[in-house]
Amino acid sequence: MTTTVTHASRAPAAGRQPLWLYAVVIIGALGVLSLGYSALFSPATMLTSGEQLSGAARTWARYTAPYDIALGAALLVSLAIRAWHVLAGTLLQAAFAEILLAIVGIATHRWSQVAADVVLAAAFLLCARRLLRTPRGPAAG
Repeated sequence: MTTTVTHASRAPAAGRQPLWLYAVVIIGALGVLSLGYSALFSPATMLTSGEQLSGAARTWARYTAPYDIALGAALLVSLAIRAWHVLAGTLLQAAFAEILLAIVGIATHRWSQVAADVVLAAAFLLCARRLLRTPRGPAAG
């Protein structure tokens, strides 16, 4: 008599994600959205104390704000519709942006910014890794 032993897959079930993943995506998206909001409506809040807001800086902030808002919205919409692989790609993009922001923070000696960017990038990468291990649903083929 032959018995077959099956092992449970290490991949998470399609459609089920841990609560911490939802929390990271929502908090991260709100952070990205707040940067976009600040850049659009109050760009002076993004400067260190003592720096003056020039017309060029104001124009640049208004130019970059839509990108932050679009990224934050993409994170939330992908989470809401449970498009896990799309969300994973968006998280990878957001993690890359956070890594670049950390590099800028190092270059400008804004150490509190560097710490926050590194933590957020790591959290985004951890979530993306988890989501990429999620099998696609039957409709996706």
